[in-house]
Formats: sequence, C-alpha cells, structure tokens
Amino acid sequence: MRGARTDFLSTAPVAAAGAALVLLVVAAWPIAALARAIAASDLINLVQADSDVRAAFAWSVWQAAAASAFGVIFGLASAYSWARLQYPGRTLLRGLAVAPIAIPSVVLASGVQALFSEGTPASDLVSIVGFNPIRFQQGTGAVIVAHSLMATASVGWIASVAWASVDARKVDAARTLGAGRLRAARVAVWPAVWPAAAAGAGLAFLQATLSYGVVAILAEDHETPEGLAVRLAITGDSRAYTVAALTCVYSILCGLIIIQFLRRPVDDPQRTRPRQRPRGLDRVAASVSAVPAAVIVGATTALLLRSIDSG
Repeated sequence: MRGARTDFLSTAPVAAAGAALVLLVVAAWPIAALARAIAASDLINLVQADSDVRAAFAWSVWQAAAASAFGVIFGLASAYSWARLQYPGRTLLRGLAVAPIAIPSVVLASGVQALFSEGTPASDLVSIVGFNPIRFQQGTGAVIVAHSLMATASVGWIASVAWASVDARKVDAARTLGAGRLRAARVAVWPAVWPAAAAGAGLAFLQATLSYGVVAILAEDHETPEGLAVRLAITGDSRAYTVAALTCVYSILCGLIIIQFLRRPVDDPQRTRPRQRPRGLDRVAASVSAVPAAVIVGATTALLLRSIDSG
C-alpha cells in the first residue's frame, strides 16, 4: 500500500504538469488571444448596441432555465429511484435516461422532431392534453424538450451518486429523535444532495445556453450566442470575434459558479442504506424517473420508423 502511494505521489506532479499544458494550449491561449484583440469596452458596446446579441442571450437564458427546471424535477426523482430503490429494469431505465449525454445533439433533435410528428402516439397524447403538437415538433417548445432530456441526464447522474453516499446513520438518528420521513430527509439527505443537483443543473444550463445542434434543427428563427458567432463568422462579419469573446467570458463565469457546488461524495457501504423495494410515494418517484427513458425510447423508435419510411 505504501509503495502504491509513493508511486502516485511521484507521478502526480507530471500528470498535473501535463494537464496544465493541455489547458494552456487548448483554452488559455485562444482566450488570451481574443482578450488582446478585443477591449472590454467593445464587449459592453456590442451588448448595448446590437439587438441580435441581446436577443440571442435572452432567448438562450430563458429556454435553458426552463429546461434546467424540468431537469431538476425529473433528475431528482430519477436520482432517488436509481440510488435508493430496487426494482426490475432499474439499470435499463438509468442507461436510457443518461443516454442524452452521449447522443449527438443533432440526433437528439431529430428524434424529438420525429417523436411529435403528425400521427404519432406522442402527438396524439399531447393533443388530448390540450397542447398543439407542432410546438413540440418545431420551435422553442421542442428545444426545451430536447434540453430537458439532457438536463435530466446531467442532474440525475450527479445527484444519484451523492444520494447513494448519504450516511444512513444520520437518517436513523433523525427518525429516532421523532422526525418524520420528510423532515429526516430534509435534515440528513438534502444537504448532501442539493449541491450535486445544483451542479448538474448548472452544467445543463450552460450546455443549453450554448447549444448549437439542437437549436439549429428545432429553434426555427432563434439562435444561441454560439450559433450567432458561427453565422457572423461565415458571413465575414467582424462582430464574430466580439461575440465569441463574450461567449467565452459567459462560459468562464458560469463554470466558476458551477464548480462551487461540485463535491466528491464518499460512498461507504457500511454507512449507506441498501436499496429497498418501492412502496407508497416511492412508486411515484419510480414512475416519474421512467418518463425520460420512455421519451428516449419513443424518439429513437420514431426516428427509426421515419428512416425506414424515407428509405
């Protein structure tokens, strides 16, 4: 054990130096080049004078906030279901729910579009509820659906790790002192889970704000700051560099905020409670956690059927 620790300590500085070099080349150098080329006053003047920039950031922020809110709701239910409950198909549902992390955004957007196309069960269900299916097939509603799936995957994955690491002795102590189930969870579980949920929601918010593939396919006449920078660069507009710098500043600020919530949970099998069969409200959480997986399966199936029909 001591030899392994010595080897780690001897190689850690080399690994840290390599990571710092990669960060310098990939991120710091380009950002520094942008900073030298653009003054801070240029960024302020662009935001004040250019309505396209303001519209891109305003729309991006509000749709990302809506998607992150849905992601927190479904992500926390999923995290609880994955970490605390034991039922058939739990691993499969978890794999399907976190799939949007790995699925290319263009494929995810095409799947959502196919899922709510005319004549599909999802389109009929939305119509029965009272919504216009076209809003979920194209436009801001469709973008929010796609980004909500990504947010659910992010929040659920990170929060489930924190939830699984909760010390069961703290919950038992709170229940012994007379606390009900919800109060015990608020006192012993929530302090460990909410930072992870906030970090997952923050990552999803940043990703949705700067999304390109999903927005390019589903958003119609809207665009994110990244999409605006790409469009300006293609047309040779000099504002592209300023928008890119503004996007970098925004990303760095969001990253600095998100990293404050990231903690490494310690999973000790002797302190954590084993998974239990769903009962009572647990069944509600398990049902809610199945919704993102059902949407992913539906979108994939609809996309496959559309490809077969077009072929």
